[in-house]
Amino acid sequence: MPRLPTVLCLLLTGCVYTPPGDGTPKGCVEDVTYPGTLAEGFGISTHLEPGNSDTDVARRAFETAAWQEIGVGTVRRDFAWAQIEPEQGAFDFSGTDRLVDAAEAAGVDLLPILDYGVPWASADGSHGPPEDPADFAAFAGVVAERYRGRISAYEVWNEQNVGLVFWPPQEDPEAYGALLAATSDAIAEADPDATVSFGGVFGPELVLNTDGETFIQQTADALGDLGDHIDVMAFHPYRYPFSAPEHSDENQRSLTDDICSLAELMDDLGAPEHPLWMTELGWHTAPDALVAGVDDTTQGAYLIRSAMIGWSQGVERFYWYTFRDSGLDLDDQEQRFGLYDYDPDPLDDRDPASKSADAFRTLSSALADHTRVEDRSTELGLDGSAWALRVSGGSEAPVTVLWSTDGQEHEVLVPRQGPATLVDATGAEVELFSSGGAWEVPLGPVPRFLSER
Repeated sequence: MPRLPTVLCLLLTGCVYTPPGDGTPKGCVEDVTYPGTLAEGFGISTHLEPGNSDTDVARRAFETAAWQEIGVGTVRRDFAWAQIEPEQGAFDFSGTDRLVDAAEAAGVDLLPILDYGVPWASADGSHGPPEDPADFAAFAGVVAERYRGRISAYEVWNEQNVGLVFWPPQEDPEAYGALLAATSDAIAEADPDATVSFGGVFGPELVLNTDGETFIQQTADALGDLGDHIDVMAFHPYRYPFSAPEHSDENQRSLTDDICSLAELMDDLGAPEHPLWMTELGWHTAPDALVAGVDDTTQGAYLIRSAMIGWSQGVERFYWYTFRDSGLDLDDQEQRFGLYDYDPDPLDDRDPASKSADAFRTLSSALADHTRVEDRSTELGLDGSAWALRVSGGSEAPVTVLWSTDGQEHEVLVPRQGPATLVDATGAEVELFSSGGAWEVPLGPVPRFLSER
């Protein structure tokens, strides 16, 4: 079939294309509409500096400006108990006030994580979980009272199913359930309109942790009425090793299967109406780490692909981990999850380079004010290795995000409804051809965006 330039095909008559149908749908949901815009739920899990030193102020200024430039809708940040209430009854809100002020000035929603212990409340004087959950609940209530009307949701703890690190000495679903119930009640009393989220669970089961779904089930068994204590279920479906989000084998489910399985669990627990929030997911770029990461281009591609997969399967919010690298070590994965490079001196007037921030910006721009995501696989006759997810429902032009997962270059024909634009993950326009009434879109591992004006 000859390739006709866009302008020529638009001038011809009879350029009508009927897609083949009979494609392979992806996941357990093919069409979902959200109560808010997709862009509002597209965010970053950040370590934004709360201090008032020149360095902290400079880092905060760069990051908050970047939120606006790349289109961040929401940010997630620790509100650590030990920093806010270092001594019982003595509160210091100077740092969190700066965080809340910064988010408001940037027009970005803030999701605080109420987390980690304080020595005066733990049995062994460490930063482990409190001996009495009422102490933590009282802290949470004071926070919710202070920020009532300014903060709309709280996440209770972080990755508590990785006990050695975040709930030492070992994860304890019964103890976490007691803390969650007490904290939820305290927040509701201080701010009845606030949303309470289960602490985001680390998805995979590695050597020294309980997998996320099992921990949720165990907590629900301990409480008996989990759905009455939370409004949202948060989860962190990291890939270990750091494979593609669509990859699955005997040791790892695909991201789609992870989401569908968690949705099924929530249904079994009698809370199917509780939204799912993916409050952390990312791929690091440390090539010499024990479990090697990916390059910058792949990081950006996986960001787009995982976010779109999440929304296509009913995940209401997606938070990329994290905003900026924290160091330069090529063998330390924890330093290299950022959208931007590490900036050793924020006072030298040189901004950190983008690693995958361009991909974030391009996706955020495509989301615009849209509220709906449709899987076009069946319509376009796509097999399991080709994806086409269409966002629509807003005032802007619908956009179809397309990619393939088998490492090969493909072309897919998309029915032409009118003028269209094709851009790559950086936002650069790609030449678009028409073939017999269809747009001829090249597919590869890095997504492309077809905007139908």
